[in-house]
Amino acid sequence: MNLKPNHHQNGFYQTLTTNQLGRDYFVGDIHGRFDELMDALDRVGFNFETDRLISVGDLVDRGDQSEKVVGLIDQPWFYAVRGNHDQFILDQYEAERVMLYGDYSHYSARDIHRQVCCFEADWFYALSEKQQFALASKLMRLAYVIELDLGSMRIGVCHAGVPLEFDDWQSYLVGLSDRNVRELTLRNRHVAQNLNRGVERQLKGIDFTLHGHSCFPKPLFGKQCGFIDTFDRAGVLTLICADEIVEKRRAVLSNKNNRDA
Repeated sequence: MNLKPNHHQNGFYQTLTTNQLGRDYFVGDIHGRFDELMDALDRVGFNFETDRLISVGDLVDRGDQSEKVVGLIDQPWFYAVRGNHDQFILDQYEAERVMLYGDYSHYSARDIHRQVCCFEADWFYALSEKQQFALASKLMRLAYVIELDLGSMRIGVCHAGVPLEFDDWQSYLVGLSDRNVRELTLRNRHVAQNLNRGVERQLKGIDFTLHGHSCFPKPLFGKQCGFIDTFDRAGVLTLICADEIVEKRRAVLSNKNNRDA
């Protein structure tokens, strides 16, 4: 059964309708850790026929199984947004570079990947040119943003966080046509830093947003957004069911209503 309809809008974001067959899960930055991902899915009893998994990006580098992780893009149950490490590879093939990376902007896209990521990227350059292009072709299918409709709630997913210049979700989706907005989507840390200090903005037009990129010892959740990249700080891939996020949101709204009563 194919769970993966092609719902790309403007080439930059993808919408997923409610999963009527099973559960939806989110996973933090995988970074080439295929076996760890499979172990995590096994622990929660993931059903590959009916459930869906949505990655917050950074499928590649660091771990030694990046090729196997990228291969998951072909699976009907797997979805992912682009991460900055994925884009390091894509900038070598796409007509427009996104990851200019500040002071590194005068380097070639290949040199940026190799210098910024150091040994983490060696696996890619050990491949033949044909293998490299085949892998990049899979990554090119990834949108920058996924919007998931759960029926009772809508969750937006992007790698690093919705840039602070936006306070409206639809304006942000339109803004993705700007290269600078796409770059901030992949690598800004402002949203995560603010949340870690207990500061959040109200993002109109979406119930909750979920991200990776900024690593914490455990998942960090606020009223409006959450960050689930934990492996490099805790040695554990965070896997969370969408139902749990819905319950967190309900608890927040209930507490707010009790305070306002």
